Amino acid sequence: MSKEAAKRKREEYEMQLFGFHSRAVYARLEDIVREKIRSRCEKLAECIEKKYTPDEEALRVLRSETERLVKVYHEGCQPHLKTIYTATNKFVHIPDNVLLNEDKSQAVQYTEEEFEKMKSTLENLQKRTKRATILNAALKQEMEDLEQFKDFKCIAERLCNVIENAIEYPQVDMKIAKLQQAYLVLDNHLKQLKTTSYKEKHNPKIDNNELESVDLFS
Repeated sequence: MSKEAAKRKREEYEMQLFGFHSRAVYARLEDIVREKIRSRCEKLAECIEKKYTPDEEALRVLRSETERLVKVYHEGCQPHLKTIYTATNKFVHIPDNVLLNEDKSQAVQYTEEEFEKMKSTLENLQKRTKRATILNAALKQEMEDLEQFKDFKCIAERLCNVIENAIEYPQVDMKIAKLQQAYLVLDNHLKQLKTTSYKEKHNPKIDNNELESVDLFS
């Protein structure tokens, strides 16, 4: 970094911290000195003009000499301005160990080699994180499949029990069929009845011989 670039950077830092920088302070002090010199020289010329009331040519010479006097004073005060400049840079200055809050993250500096090493470590961590994410998704899917398998297993066990019970008690199917036949007989009689009264509707006359013909327990 060049000297001028370092100076600009320091001034930017001063501006952030103070709201002004050393160059602006020095420029203002220099303007004050120059204004004072010109003011004194012009007042001196006014006094001469009032006291001696010069003619037009003498007045022109007086004004020209006034400008020369201002220039001489400016040249004569240069060493003092340098002293002011040095003092300004000394007092309006931020030490190298002072950091703004937004720059504290830069307190630790890294070499190019250290930066590349950290970059490689970060890339490896990103790859491991990606693999872990994929593995986690696969494990989650396996857990869901396992839960479904448990449900299917319970259903299969229940079906096996039903099948085993049906094999062990074959007479149950025959009794169910006979019960269904009896239901059909009753339903047929109920449909053929002529409803004449509430009593006859809910207490139909059915031939017991027809019901006895259906043996539920044979």
